[in-house]
Amino acid sequence: MQQPLKIVIFSSSCMCLPLVNMLQNKHLLVGVVVTVSTDPLANADTQQLVANLQAMSIPIASFSEEESLAAELDSWQANMGVVFNFPKRIPYQIVNYFAGEIFNIHASDLPNYRGSMPVYWQLRHNLDETKLTLHRLVQQFDSGDIGHQLSLPIHPFDNFQTLNMKIMQLAPQLASEFIESFKNQSVVWIPQRELTEYDYAAGRLTTEDLQLNWNKNTVDEYIGATKAGNPHHGGISVTCAQGPFQILQISKSQQPTYGAEPGTVLLVDKFKGWVVAVTNGSVSLDVVASQSGYFSGYQYAIRYGIDAGVQLI
Repeated sequence: MQQPLKIVIFSSSCMCLPLVNMLQNKHLLVGVVVTVSTDPLANADTQQLVANLQAMSIPIASFSEEESLAAELDSWQANMGVVFNFPKRIPYQIVNYFAGEIFNIHASDLPNYRGSMPVYWQLRHNLDETKLTLHRLVQQFDSGDIGHQLSLPIHPFDNFQTLNMKIMQLAPQLASEFIESFKNQSVVWIPQRELTEYDYAAGRLTTEDLQLNWNKNTVDEYIGATKAGNPHHGGISVTCAQGPFQILQISKSQQPTYGAEPGTVLLVDKFKGWVVAVTNGSVSLDVVASQSGYFSGYQYAIRYGIDAGVQLI
């Protein structure tokens, strides 16, 4: 007879809360393992998660020493692990503790977009659909056999925050359907295919990733970069004579460039916006952030005296 499932979630983000609620309602959850991040924004998210878990009287363990964590898992009699938005690598000893029954939820159609930033890079590449994937956790990142997937449409206006919210709401369905198949011993495990030249790595961002070049990047690349970077990464960075600022939203403009150099301001208009030439057309800088606050592109250009002919860097 199969033992009753006693599931532990590994997460340091409030994104796991709908998943927590689902497992708790099914009487499957025995605890949550969290870890502290060096990123202040991520750490605030973890603190909020811990506060919510405490209010729900859910046992919490801190991810620190492997021996003490294993002892905590023993006390919970845990026999399955689900990893979702967890910033640390799970040690081999902990993976072994679950005898292979530990699974990761990853926001891409693996093996495409393996890595820690799949949401960012898929938005940056302007995908119109992704998949939420549950796969077996193995030592090589995001490489284990796939147990279940759900499709997730990406709206043209989704940004980093809105797409993460959709993933957060879909995760309980993914896990619930997988658990039912697992209980019935009907999971069909699918090995991941080999990587090809068309697959992307979804690695951590560098400073250079947020700095596009008017002479190289296209309309679509500017649109994708601002969607992906809004709000947590500040969109993209731009500089003009008035100083640096961030662009949080860009849209395609129908304004002709008339041969203007990329980066040249073509138009500042109340209805058409703040329009700038790029390599293959023009874009409207819709939402701008600076040390002075948040502005529409038109408001920012008017406030700081930026007019047609000004060159952006």
